[in-house]
Amino acid sequence: MMKKNDDRKLNRDINELEALNSSLGSFGLEPPKHYRNEENKNADGKRKPQNKKQQKKKSSQQNISNNDKLKKHKKKRRLKKKFRILFTVIGLVIGISIVVAILCLTVGFKIQTIQINPCEMYTEEQISAVLPIEKEDNLFLIDKKSVAEKLETNLPYIYDVKIKRKIPSTVIVSVTQPEFIYYVINNDDTYTYFDNNFKVLKLNAETKPEANAIEIKKIALSDCTEGYAANLTDSNSLDTIKEMMQLVDELKLTEITSIYSEGTSENYFVYEDRITIKIGSMKDAEDKMYSALASIDKLNTSNPEANGLLTSTGGKQVYFTEGK
Repeated sequence: MMKKNDDRKLNRDINELEALNSSLGSFGLEPPKHYRNEENKNADGKRKPQNKKQQKKKSSQQNISNNDKLKKHKKKRRLKKKFRILFTVIGLVIGISIVVAILCLTVGFKIQTIQINPCEMYTEEQISAVLPIEKEDNLFLIDKKSVAEKLETNLPYIYDVKIKRKIPSTVIVSVTQPEFIYYVINNDDTYTYFDNNFKVLKLNAETKPEANAIEIKKIALSDCTEGYAANLTDSNSLDTIKEMMQLVDELKLTEITSIYSEGTSENYFVYEDRITIKIGSMKDAEDKMYSALASIDKLNTSNPEANGLLTSTGGKQVYFTEGK
């Protein structure tokens, strides 16, 4: 309807202009044109597609955003569910473990059999008399440390104690004695035996130990009680002497009959009471000892009764000075 009115108005303007031209003469004027409505229409026509694209883009972005949120929400729910299941399982396992532990410590696993593996120095009966484990004790309440301490103190020659539980009702006690026994000669010509931890094995013995016995010279012991560690009157040499005993034990030096130290750089091992091995400091002591023993093997081949000082203080050279 509006378009028809615009057309009528345009025709009227044209007719008026033609009448004016005929009466006054033509000025070459053209009838007025209406651009605004057409421009607006064109503009609206151009804008509309763009607005539609933007709307589509916005709607698609909103859809993507909503989908992402939904996915994240679902993922969180799945994780929460998994964690709930996991915590439930862990709780059940802990609960069952506690119940089993309580039953083990109160009702079950009573000791019915005590098996003792003795050493050469003590019989099974001697060990059993001191052993603080009895039948009907709980298998899992055994204090291994206190059991070992009691055996090693009351039966001094016991060097190491191993306790093994065998479910459901057996405990196995195995003991060992020191491989080497060290000793000192006292002022009254008696002997004090001890192990490589200076635990006193025997006081005032009338004879020296028979097997794998090694004398430690130039030291004196104090505070000696059987079953307990003794002290040295000169504590400065304690660490060095312990290193020397450790070397004897590790290398199984059964031919060594005595050792002594005259300072951190003056340490000696005596081989079969006839060859004194000087190794100097305890640095690289194992290598020095192997070199010395190799030289003694060669020396024994040529002279089995060789007696003297063999110096193996490091390097490739080993020197032997025959004694008088």
